[in-house]
Amino acid sequence: MPCYGGIIMIINLQGRKAHVRVIIHQEPCLLLEAMELAYSYVNKAPLEQLVASGEFAIPEKDVLHIRDTVCRALDPKDDMVRFFFQRIVVDRDPPASGRDLCIASHILYFNLTGFFPDIERQVQSFVDYWNSIPKPYIITEMDRHCLSIDSATSDQPVPLSRELAKLPVSPSVQNQFMDVIYNYEQYLRWLVKLLTPIAEELQPLLAPWVERARPLLDRWDAFFHGANANDFFTKRLGLNGMECKTLEVALRYFPGNGGYVKALAPAGQACFLVGLSLSTLETDEKPGKEFTEKENASLRLLSSPDRVAMLQAMMHAPKGGQDLVRELGLHSGAVFRDLNNMARVGLINREVQEGRNIYRTNNAAVLRLSQRLVQVIGTEDS
Repeated sequence: MPCYGGIIMIINLQGRKAHVRVIIHQEPCLLLEAMELAYSYVNKAPLEQLVASGEFAIPEKDVLHIRDTVCRALDPKDDMVRFFFQRIVVDRDPPASGRDLCIASHILYFNLTGFFPDIERQVQSFVDYWNSIPKPYIITEMDRHCLSIDSATSDQPVPLSRELAKLPVSPSVQNQFMDVIYNYEQYLRWLVKLLTPIAEELQPLLAPWVERARPLLDRWDAFFHGANANDFFTKRLGLNGMECKTLEVALRYFPGNGGYVKALAPAGQACFLVGLSLSTLETDEKPGKEFTEKENASLRLLSSPDRVAMLQAMMHAPKGGQDLVRELGLHSGAVFRDLNNMARVGLINREVQEGRNIYRTNNAAVLRLSQRLVQVIGTEDS
């Protein structure tokens, strides 16, 4: 996969200098793009979930043509297709926008460690990362992309079935996840067999839009060379507490809005999928006079004394979910849900250390939210 030469970005991590090698890939991760299109096609999802905004956005009619062309061989009634791509209904608080979780998304996103030039190498990277996680497992989080699976400590011999029972999904879905976790490589191969024809047909159809987006990659390349990269890395990407040595960046075409960050702390790696609508200048935009949806969700989460106690506990040292359960005497299901929700809005950062998810309060995000609260309350209409 062609890429820009590695940028050596010097950042300030908690009061000290650190060097991060930034690799910007010119080509998209076709397996992920194919999966998103297949999910949309099988679930007849609203097309706006795929369409971006801005100068590099692919027009809606072209998105529809691409999706329906590459996915036309998929039978939404086929049992295997439904197993991988059917949306999983989750009871969320606050409710999420965009697509819901599916089995295919979990299989690909959880094991994402980098972007590789061909499908087989990408698949092997998924397998290698999965095999690096020691058993037994615990489930610490669930979002629209994947479950977060950690290695249980020696004093946590909890059966996986009990861990999965904590998830706000049906017993049948819990059993699906059980099968996938115990037979990950087999399910990955079955999924890739479905996605490979889609990815191969997608590549030439997406090529003109990839070429059209070159200037956007140039902007990100220049941005990571610039003075604002430090704030973006530590605040927007939420990687301030991570010993990151390499950051891999690729554009994400479907969906084109927003972005996705995956951090692997022990390996010192992070992956950043950049939506076509995500601007390098967003940090400089003038704040509005009303709270955004994300800010409102953050404020609702801060209204709970238990969540505030969790943030206080994670302020000076990272904690795992089970650490918080023991230290604060909270219900494990509530802790799992709250960590998931606080991570979604950026109040906490997630790191992966030795195959185990740990969480740290995003001090910068909490400070910004308090400043926004004062700003919005003090705003007078002209």
